[in-house]
Amino acid sequence: MADIPDYLIERSRERRQLLTGDTSGDAGGGAGDAAGVAATPAAATAAATAPATAPAVLAPQPVPAPIPEVPPPTPPSVLAALGRKRIPYWAMPVLLFLPIWAFLYVGTLESPTRGETGLIGNGEEVYTATAACSSCHASDGAGTNSGPQLSGGEMLLTFPETPDGLGLAQQIEWIVKGTNDTGVGRPYGATSRGDAGEGRVAGWFGEMPGFSGDLTAREVISVSLYERAVHNDSDTARTVAALVDEMTASGDIVLPESFPADITAEEIQALLAPIFGAAAMETESAES
Repeated sequence: MADIPDYLIERSRERRQLLTGDTSGDAGGGAGDAAGVAATPAAATAAATAPATAPAVLAPQPVPAPIPEVPPPTPPSVLAALGRKRIPYWAMPVLLFLPIWAFLYVGTLESPTRGETGLIGNGEEVYTATAACSSCHASDGAGTNSGPQLSGGEMLLTFPETPDGLGLAQQIEWIVKGTNDTGVGRPYGATSRGDAGEGRVAGWFGEMPGFSGDLTAREVISVSLYERAVHNDSDTARTVAALVDEMTASGDIVLPESFPADITAEEIQALLAPIFGAAAMETESAES
């Protein structure tokens, strides 16, 4: 058998190490290599001509799962709205018909009573607020435990309607003076009132304050005519009230700022004489 060259044995050994990764034959393995190569020349030839093994490929690393996004916190206003009670479904028809019900209800209301105007309207303000006559005589003049009745003709019995205006003048004097300035026990108004035929006497029902320093002359006249016109249905009082407005505006009569506490009914009558003269002329013209 021919000897195998050493370089072939070395090459065979290196190829085997490359294929198998075995290095155990490095120290003195030359003879075995030579024997192995000599024993299997075909294997040695195949080993020399075999292609090099490709290096191992690393396995792909797993992709980490994405971190879920945390939603922003809900604003308190939204939480309050979500927690608020909703209108129940059964209430929806009720709310739907509310405007119709309101329209029908308003239609059943009566129109408010129209307030008085002019001098009579000013007298209404004095009676209900400025002098607060209604606190003693009631808003409709029916009277209370503090003040006698003024309505239903009672006022016109004490201060009757006369062509010369004396009854109105006596009423104005009584409002100006009251119980104290008239004098307790002294008569006032028409003499036909009272048990003794001498008229009402101051203090018969209690004390009434005088308003000489609290009301103007125009306010005293206005509240007097208001009580006669509204509480006692006096057309004459309404006519006189219109004439007072007209003649004071034109300057035909000039009212004082206020009535003094010692004024008499006769002095008031003289002041109002032009008004009652004009009223008499209007009455005669209407009758003719």
